[in-house]
Amino acid sequence: MDATHVMEDNTRFLEGWPLKESLIPSLFDNAIFGFALYDKDLRYLYINHTLAEMNGLPVSDHIGRSFHEVLPNLAKVFAPFYALALETGRPLRRTEVSGEMLADSGCTRDWVIDVVPMRDSTGESAAIAVTVFEVTQLKQTQAEHNRLDQERIRLAAEVVRQEDQLESILRNIPAVVWEASGKPDEAGQRIEYVSEYAEMLLGYRVEEWLSTPTFWLTIVAPEDKAIVAEQAARAFALGENSRAEFRWLHKDGHRVWVEAQTTVIKDDQGQPIGLRGVNIDITERKLLEAQLRQAQKMEAIGLLAGGIAHDFNNMLTVVSGYSDLALAKLRSDDPARRDIEGIKNSGSRAAALTRQLLIFSRKQVTQPVVIDLNTAIRETQKMLHHLIGENIQLVTTLQPDLGSIRVDRGQVEQVIMNLVVNSRDALPRGGTVRIETANVSLEGEKFNDHDDRRSGAYVMMAVTDNGVGMDAETRSRVFEPFFTTKEPGKGTGLGLSTVYGIVHQAKGTVSVSSEPGHGTTFKIYFPSLHAEGQKPLAVSESAPMQGTGTILLTEDDDAVRAVTCAMLEKLGYRVLVAANAEEALVIAENERRPIDLLLTDVVLPKADGVGLCRLLVERRPNLKVLYMSGYTDNALLHQGLLDGSVCLIPKPFDAASLGAKVRDMMAKPRG
Repeated sequence: MDATHVMEDNTRFLEGWPLKESLIPSLFDNAIFGFALYDKDLRYLYINHTLAEMNGLPVSDHIGRSFHEVLPNLAKVFAPFYALALETGRPLRRTEVSGEMLADSGCTRDWVIDVVPMRDSTGESAAIAVTVFEVTQLKQTQAEHNRLDQERIRLAAEVVRQEDQLESILRNIPAVVWEASGKPDEAGQRIEYVSEYAEMLLGYRVEEWLSTPTFWLTIVAPEDKAIVAEQAARAFALGENSRAEFRWLHKDGHRVWVEAQTTVIKDDQGQPIGLRGVNIDITERKLLEAQLRQAQKMEAIGLLAGGIAHDFNNMLTVVSGYSDLALAKLRSDDPARRDIEGIKNSGSRAAALTRQLLIFSRKQVTQPVVIDLNTAIRETQKMLHHLIGENIQLVTTLQPDLGSIRVDRGQVEQVIMNLVVNSRDALPRGGTVRIETANVSLEGEKFNDHDDRRSGAYVMMAVTDNGVGMDAETRSRVFEPFFTTKEPGKGTGLGLSTVYGIVHQAKGTVSVSSEPGHGTTFKIYFPSLHAEGQKPLAVSESAPMQGTGTILLTEDDDAVRAVTCAMLEKLGYRVLVAANAEEALVIAENERRPIDLLLTDVVLPKADGVGLCRLLVERRPNLKVLYMSGYTDNALLHQGLLDGSVCLIPKPFDAASLGAKVRDMMAKPRG
């Protein structure tokens, strides 16, 4: 498009305006600022080349078109100012705006605009004239100048403050900063400077450091002193910096672990003339490292326990099962009966031992049931006598009509054992441990800072000893994980924290009262179930319950499969036997009669029990499922079997517990 045509485009819409058409191009087209005329609907009447270039579009793309249409991004920014000028009839001067020229530019630019409303013959605002000065580069330059000025001011202030700031850092840094001249031996080195933190950390005043040669070395713990002195002497002789971890002695005698970064000070000829050190307190870090090592030991024990639990539980299931089968064939006066009962009892004790190992490593499957706390105490008494030794007397005072509680049986045994062991350790010269139970009613008591106030009916168990007792600080930390007053290697620091966790998981609470030299009493409160009419589960001593029906037994261990099949058949059930999921599917496909129950191990070769259950239930919707497993809770959780929605019998089991569980499953409604 030639210049004449452009000028015609620019002036074509100006008919009737006071400014003569011939004057506009000469005044504005080549101005250094952008200029445009808009009607009251913000359509372009005129735009100069400068503003068109700013917009990135030719003049012809503007004339007659709405500002919103041509530059939608900028319209959001500029239009409110244009509308205000048209509405008020007053010009807007030196208004700063920012925005993007084109939708795809991605670059923000800055302008200063003047907006002047133009009136028609009636005095109404009918158009606006806009001048636009781009100040993007100017603002950037100004901002850079401001930044440089601020940087110069900051650097100048930094230089002025440097000495004061350094002194403040040395005074407040949580580390002992020291400097000494001379060779690092107890006679020749002089402390020239030490930060005030040294007194806070170790109790020695700054004057004591400055008045004693090589003071930093004289307060090293005796067990570390030789190696620290040797390292310092070698570093000084070789002119090398060094790093070491050792213990300083606090003025009151306790040890403080520090990490020392030591620098050799040299003269102009490079000869060593002194030492400079920064020693940081790492006592807490050392404690955490010890706790981590202890946790790793616990994890190793847990892995060991979990690893052997499955195979061991399978073997115990076989021992217990065949013992029951053998006993069922013998008369009450048969001489062999006593021997087989001994085998069964040994298997039961081995099962209890496995359970305790899993409890200790916190890998056991938790199964809360309604129990009698008195019974749990009586059942653990024999083991407790072995734990506490002959020089400690164990006394129990158990309330006869004690309320029932709902808790995992193994976990409540762990609580009893941990508390008694804790009392034993408080009686190095012997004494008495007393276990008491009682029904109590709480009325808003608050036992410690961790608990809310408790109200309601509770079953209380108190474990009391007449041992060494605890001071207030120890009492305040006694339930903390890894906290222990025992010597290294003599305690895990997990016993009482585990008690605390178990009791609170059962919605109970714990209290402790103790004074140095006056013994300790721990009181455990479990919610009582008397009011709900729930009775504890009794262990049946009678013969296993008989039943009828067809059971599909799927178990990959040959011995467990054989004894389980024998027990079920002895109980009156028809048993279909499969060694793996594939065999079970084939049997289910070919069996024409109803199958009442799938009894399957959780972990099977090729396909697990959960997958087998899913496939069989698709084909037989009314099939009931009972899982059995000797694995730990981690394995069962991985299989999705700890959410309470499935039925599980843990290994090892005997004929009585298997019969009761199967009979219970058979009695449930189908579907």
